Amino acid sequence: MVRFLAILLCMVLVNLASAELAGLANPAQGVLHEALKPNERETLDDCHLRFYSFGSGGAVASAAGRPAYLREFAHIGAIGWSQPDGTVRWSCGGSLIWENFILTAAHCAANLNNEPPDVVRFGDLNLYNATDDEFAQQYKIAEILRHPEHRFSAKYHDIALIKLEQRVTLNETVAPACFWSEEELRFDVLETAGWGATSFGQFQTPTLLKVSLKPVERDRCDQFYRVGDRGLREGLQDYQLCAGDVKMDTCPGDSGGPLQVKLLHNAKVTPFVVAVTSFGSACGQSTPGVYTKVSKYAPWIRSVIAAHETDAEEWKFEPYACALRYVQLREYEPDVVSRKSEGHESLSFDGVHITIEDSLSTVKIGWEDAKPKAPDNCYGVLIDEDTVLTLAECTSYDGQPATHVIVLDDIWKEIVRLYTHPSYRSGSLYNNIAIVKLKEPIFFTSRYFAPACPWFYPELPDPEFEVTGRGRNDLNTVPLYDEQV
Repeated sequence: MVRFLAILLCMVLVNLASAELAGLANPAQGVLHEALKPNERETLDDCHLRFYSFGSGGAVASAAGRPAYLREFAHIGAIGWSQPDGTVRWSCGGSLIWENFILTAAHCAANLNNEPPDVVRFGDLNLYNATDDEFAQQYKIAEILRHPEHRFSAKYHDIALIKLEQRVTLNETVAPACFWSEEELRFDVLETAGWGATSFGQFQTPTLLKVSLKPVERDRCDQFYRVGDRGLREGLQDYQLCAGDVKMDTCPGDSGGPLQVKLLHNAKVTPFVVAVTSFGSACGQSTPGVYTKVSKYAPWIRSVIAAHETDAEEWKFEPYACALRYVQLREYEPDVVSRKSEGHESLSFDGVHITIEDSLSTVKIGWEDAKPKAPDNCYGVLIDEDTVLTLAECTSYDGQPATHVIVLDDIWKEIVRLYTHPSYRSGSLYNNIAIVKLKEPIFFTSRYFAPACPWFYPELPDPEFEVTGRGRNDLNTVPLYDEQV
């Protein structure tokens, strides 16, 4: 009996090890003592772990991934280890963020045998058959650059860059993503994808699957990942982001893949990588996963690429520059695609979200003595003849208060008082609101000026809203093949 239990234990450990990479805390290890409990009822809480092998869909439920389609994740790459028999073991994911650089997790830099990956594959939804190989591109890895503070024994600074031997061939199915460099996240729902396991105790999916996840508050996430847990000697850090869903999750094999959001411009959508998949508990268990936020490491990412590529100027990593660089390769926003067929799509710009029209209530905020360094992108809205509603951040520049508003491009109106929200703190997105009082009123006419009345009720009047403002023309034109409309 003792010999049988020893063999069983070895079999379980081997199976777990074969599904993980070196340096990655096995998502099952944290509950290994639970998973190996005898088949005796000690508590109903561990029933799903003791009997998971009898279930048809994993420990609780499938991680609820949905099939992805070509172009949707044109930046995602499968990171693999070539095997002696000629096959490739695909055990990590990554995001193309430059034409020969991939952003991934640092623990993906080696497998259990301390061997580095040697190949990356793009544009292939199904890694194990040839149905979509006509779009696939596969490249050898030239160099792996882990963050200098990463250690395989810990779960901190889990981020790395992979340099390819050559640049990818850009097309609609293989193109770099941008990365989100701001510390504050503004998105309620994020998306991730990968070829990982479909649930706890299940095999990896051969087809790229995507899931939608919501950011999880740190206080709640700390309940699952505590100070002193394996690899978390100091608990979770500010540069680590928790995200999850009741049914959906990332699993072993998804490591290094993107946690992203798609942003609209030019009637198209560009993926912005917010974080990198790092680690979690047993997947599919409604436990949040942990992701390494990109914003903390944006300077390091830019510096590494710039050290290898002469054309990687810093301004090219700005969101607007990255979005415009690959705009011709991006998908159109769903509301302008009226019909899709094999290899073709029909467009209708009746549903386009951005139109050009005059706004009778918009004014520009100005600084008389701060030209030409003063911000050129601060605006407000007239809510009364002598009152403007604006952002608190637009009331001061370099210690100088705003001095006037500009209407009709050349009429100046002097500011006599500025009221910022008392809870606003410089650099924060919270309570970022202010009132501007003018010295002289602006007389409304239906032709030139009109107020925008504030809505003071907690219930929103409509699920959809119209936003007006003056911004970059190059982000608002609609590219249509070789023409712009």
